[in-house]
Amino acid sequence: MPPGTPDDLPSEGGWSDPGPPSGGPPVAHAPGTPGAGDGSAVPSTDTFTGNEAESGRAERYAVGALLGRGGMGVVHAARDRALGRDVALKEVQPAWAGNATARARLAREAAITSRLDHPGIVAVHDAGTRADGRPFYTMRLVRGRTLARAVADATSPDARRQLVRHLLNAADAVAAAHDAGIVHRDLKPANILIGAHGETQVVDWGLATPTAAAAARWADLPAVQTHGPVGTTAFMAPEQARGEPPDPRHDVWSLGITLSELFGGPARLGLPAEIGAIVARATAADPSLRYPDAGEFAEDLLRWFEGRRVAAHVYTPGEFLRRTVAAYRLPIAVGAAGSLAVAAAVGVGWAQTQRSLERALAAESGAAESLADLQLERAVEATRAGDREQAERLALTVLQRREDPLARGVFAAFGRAERPALVSDRPGFKCDWSFVADAEDVYCGTASGVSLIRSGKETWSIPRRADGGALVGGDLLVWDGSGGTARLDPATGAWQAEVPLSGTDWTPQVPPRHQWVDGAVFPLAETPHSPCFDSMRVAAVSPSGAVAGVCGDGTLLIGRVDGGALLQVPSDLRGDHDASSLTWTPDGRLVAGSLRGRVEVLDGTTGAVIASGMTALGAINTLVVSPDSRLVAIGGTSGGVGLWRIDGASLVGEVPAERPRAFSFVPDGLLVHDGRLRTWRVPQGSPALIRSSAGIADVAVSPDGATIAAGGGAGTVLTASLTDCRIQRTVLGDRVVKAVSYAPGDGTLYASGMDEPFLAALGPDGWHRFTGARALRRFAVRADGSVLGLDLSIGLFRWSTPASTPELRVPDRAFGDLERDGDTLVTLDDDGAIERLDGTLATTLRTDPDARAVALRGRRLAVAHAGDVELWEGDQRRWTLAAAGASLLDVALSPDGTRVAAAGMDGLVRVWDADTGALLVVLPGHTERVVSVEFLPDGDLASGSWDKTVRIWELSELARPASVLAEDVAAAWGTAPAR
Repeated sequence: MPPGTPDDLPSEGGWSDPGPPSGGPPVAHAPGTPGAGDGSAVPSTDTFTGNEAESGRAERYAVGALLGRGGMGVVHAARDRALGRDVALKEVQPAWAGNATARARLAREAAITSRLDHPGIVAVHDAGTRADGRPFYTMRLVRGRTLARAVADATSPDARRQLVRHLLNAADAVAAAHDAGIVHRDLKPANILIGAHGETQVVDWGLATPTAAAAARWADLPAVQTHGPVGTTAFMAPEQARGEPPDPRHDVWSLGITLSELFGGPARLGLPAEIGAIVARATAADPSLRYPDAGEFAEDLLRWFEGRRVAAHVYTPGEFLRRTVAAYRLPIAVGAAGSLAVAAAVGVGWAQTQRSLERALAAESGAAESLADLQLERAVEATRAGDREQAERLALTVLQRREDPLARGVFAAFGRAERPALVSDRPGFKCDWSFVADAEDVYCGTASGVSLIRSGKETWSIPRRADGGALVGGDLLVWDGSGGTARLDPATGAWQAEVPLSGTDWTPQVPPRHQWVDGAVFPLAETPHSPCFDSMRVAAVSPSGAVAGVCGDGTLLIGRVDGGALLQVPSDLRGDHDASSLTWTPDGRLVAGSLRGRVEVLDGTTGAVIASGMTALGAINTLVVSPDSRLVAIGGTSGGVGLWRIDGASLVGEVPAERPRAFSFVPDGLLVHDGRLRTWRVPQGSPALIRSSAGIADVAVSPDGATIAAGGGAGTVLTASLTDCRIQRTVLGDRVVKAVSYAPGDGTLYASGMDEPFLAALGPDGWHRFTGARALRRFAVRADGSVLGLDLSIGLFRWSTPASTPELRVPDRAFGDLERDGDTLVTLDDDGAIERLDGTLATTLRTDPDARAVALRGRRLAVAHAGDVELWEGDQRRWTLAAAGASLLDVALSPDGTRVAAAGMDGLVRVWDADTGALLVVLPGHTERVVSVEFLPDGDLASGSWDKTVRIWELSELARPASVLAEDVAAAWGTAPAR
């Protein structure tokens, strides 16, 4: 038998720079794994050719360099031929092909990692088996370095402090796993990766396992031995080393040791007192004295990170005084300066004291600036994640210290979307789980039993163990980890009957076997739905008796409880978008949520997709539809509670909530229970973010500013109403829609695409294609209805009408940009010639070989280069607007010509004052290159990115004082500090 034990199988995450070992001999890792720091990579020409059933998938991958090897597993870089991307591919080593435990461990690892949907957990793409029965799975290939390598490379205390944010992000990811009932069991710096763009990923989930309380939710995992001392000795909690059952506090210990490593270890005198307190609590010998999970650890570390009081630290009077001085340093400094000035007449010694004070104040100011920089970085991360509360609180903290264009940009990112308003806030109970029955009743489960909370007071309580509950019809059902389900009297809690249902019937992580309908068990396995019973992901029954389910292959099943024909419809709820939740709307439609945050609205009769869109809420596990079928409240693994407009297919807001949480629509809005009972008014109004199913290539704004259009990949044209949030998607081809534009008069929408090149206009009865269409890079519509377009290769063409043959106006030049100013056009050719087109008259304005994009408003011309924008007024260059490192791709001038906006490959949009040259705001939020930017008639801005989003930025109130913003933030989110 090959060397190693069943616990020797590592879970090497996809990466290319493993880094050095972080100390301590591994218990479960053999040399050569990424956890052991082996950075070797050897070439390979292996081609995957899986078994008969899996060959179509396995042949997708061409296996390359070795990334890591463990006792039973091996990871290679691989090329996904189908999608043309690099991935990391993990499989059981050939020597272990016949070992059932090795195969089960890898399958278990893939299942756990794929379901832990969080930006900080490496994403699993695919899974299958080879011809010899060995399982494999593919995951994201992270290019970067481990936290262990980053610590080794850090040459100063400040450099190590900068790494705290990565540990904080890792702790957030582990907190998501703890929420799902999973313990990692091998956290250490070598298993935390820092990507090339600063992203943080927690890898090596091969030893992860559910807690005893969560075992029912993960009952379908391949069975393997999970007890015993597994992990890495130097980072292993004492009780973990003794082989005690998995507990989130084991991971907390590992995080505490890792935190001490960032500061050189617990013995270093330079360990800050507050960090020392966090480490001490995380590594307390008595597990009950530790943070209960990674979420609490992350919360306290975030307090230190943001300069707030750390819960684990006991402050001395002197420390309180220093904090007071830091908070009121300006008046203290003024007073001290006055006193010292009087005392200076007494002797030179006082002058020396004053200089010492000035140096101390300067050092303190520098530290405060560094803290503000870190807070701003966190605010940008929260903006990209859609966490408005966190983003605005952190950005406000920065603006209260200094004026900052990027902090202003955080507020602009959300400005057009209405904030949720807190209607009421009442005390509640901390529960392990809960659900809201109506505006008054919350059913709550804790370790001691089940209770009913009415108006914030406990009405009844029974000492019955329960891991979950639901009110189905008039029946209160509760279930426990052993699989039992009981029916209780919802008014008194009195036991009424045992129900033949297992606890797993109520969890989306395993195939649902039954539904509770009209006081009886509806057996999904014994109905016509049984063809996909073993792989059924989710199921739902409507009050009218309609039943629906989604199979593992994405097949949607629609039928009735009382039998009859069964409709089977293929859907795209599969793979990364496996269905994770399903519900009926009161008007008979279906709403489904996926593991990657997609929401789909389906016709309840035909199964046809009515609308779909993406959220940033992670795996969607809860869907609650409003009584009028207009909105659905979404609970996922990331963020708060999202509010999604069903007809508009768009996220219209998000209300904050801690986990665990429960929510329901009530007459006043949305009632959320997360330890308190808060009612939020549902946001209305214009969306600030529009998600597409593909990357955006171009954005256009209708003449009245009421509609945004975007063209993108997969041949899609997206239109979004900014008045009623209604979003429509139309597929015009198989490839990218390269450009979109509105006619200046009647606002007709035009689009051009690259699949069998087309140019089309949207009329009352649909899209009408032009004759002789070409692949156009950009085009513009004039008031007379004629269209001028830039061919992707060479030439400028003109269509006088849709039915006319296009006229080649400029046959001998290639063009890079074309923009419209009323009925005047400006073009940029590949040699840098910038020309103004008035009718048939062409006037050369400038020649600039480095120009990338142009925009024209009256006499003002904006010319974008890689790192700056030149603003010209007639023949005079007025300003050179710096954008170092941006690699600009598009530029726009506001309708009145007073503002310049530019977008680039760095994912940011910059806006300058055209009259003064001042940088007004830097707009964060996009995560990939921004390729198109357009002003709205009211002066706000729209941008489109390869990250599949269109963002609408509010620029009308950039000059609002920080004090006014503070009032807005306090009114929306309360007066608590940033998390």
